[in-house]
Amino acid sequence: MSKAFALVWQLARRALSLLVVASYGALLAPWVALALAAWATRKMRALIRACLAVRYAFVRELRCQAGHRTSLIGVFECRGCGGLFAGYAFDRCPTCGESCGYVPCERCALAVRNPYL
Repeated sequence: MSKAFALVWQLARRALSLLVVASYGALLAPWVALALAAWATRKMRALIRACLAVRYAFVRELRCQAGHRTSLIGVFECRGCGGLFAGYAFDRCPTCGESCGYVPCERCALAVRNPYL
């Protein structure tokens, strides 16, 4: 009878360990699934935003809120260090490396936002 008892005891221990593993899985699986879904959502939003911003990659001018055209190619003053640089308005400054968040409209001084931000 001791061999039968040992076999039953061993099966009970295995069943208990499987139950513990299954309960951990049941408790952790929803949180892992939610974390993966949140990560995938963030990545998809970033991809969509990047795809929408690509259309501005070769634009030479944008319009302000009043509808005036503002050139994005020319000489601009860096907001970080105050230095002047020639080129695209939203390029990084060659001196300090800062990128401009906006440029003022040439006509009415309203802000023309950087489309990459």
